[in-house]
Amino acid sequence: MRQSFEKFESDKSVLSFKPYNVSSHGRCIWGVVNTGNYGVKGYIRDASTGDLKYSKSPNDADIKERFFLLFSPSGKNEAIVVLHGINGDGIKTLLHKALGEFFKKETSLTLQFNPVTYEKAVQQWMQAEVKEVRAVGFSPFSDRADELKGMGHKQAVLVLKPKRKESFGLLERFKKGSRTDAVEFLESHCQDLKAVVELEGKKRVFRIGGTRENPVFKLDLDDCVTVSDGVPDFEEMYDWVVEVVNELCQKVYPGQKVELCPAR
Repeated sequence: MRQSFEKFESDKSVLSFKPYNVSSHGRCIWGVVNTGNYGVKGYIRDASTGDLKYSKSPNDADIKERFFLLFSPSGKNEAIVVLHGINGDGIKTLLHKALGEFFKKETSLTLQFNPVTYEKAVQQWMQAEVKEVRAVGFSPFSDRADELKGMGHKQAVLVLKPKRKESFGLLERFKKGSRTDAVEFLESHCQDLKAVVELEGKKRVFRIGGTRENPVFKLDLDDCVTVSDGVPDFEEMYDWVVEVVNELCQKVYPGQKVELCPAR
């Protein structure tokens, strides 16, 4: 099916928005954007067998669907933008290019995408109990990895849980650099290390990375969002993002009634 894409020759990328949704009495738009890159020939192979599927020409773009949400609170001269990253690859720069010129033309103002980390809202979660540690892509014995192929696995995930009614301590321990040898071992033998924390009956999943001196925390999708073949259910993702944005608003606009209304 043919679809119109906006092409950015400078960095060999394309972008196209699907029909978007409106919520929060018109102050929020959200939906799915298609993005991809082209310009390099290659091959598409079956990851399990290595069989060649087809040859990729320089004009073929590998398109992925990504969730986006833009919320403009009433009475503010700023908006909150949530963008869906895949394997650490984001679309902030591309989206800024796509929207910047249009914004300048319509408002005579310069659009800025200033990164606002989840740090402000995450402070309360620093005091939350770590109920589970997940080591994604765990392979401590690479020379024995071939023995697992017969099980048909795609990605090994080692899940560690504390004793019943206990925890691994506060998430703050991971951030302040007082990581145990066990945690550092897991970090060195997996692709992603995640901590599942619980606070007042609510859970959040954080990706843990960086170093002792400069730890990095990224919010990961909760289990409430269904993921099929690597693609999340975007309706469920919207409901989850509403919770996250409202947590952030409580910290960014303390004492103010700034809330993203979930009604669609």
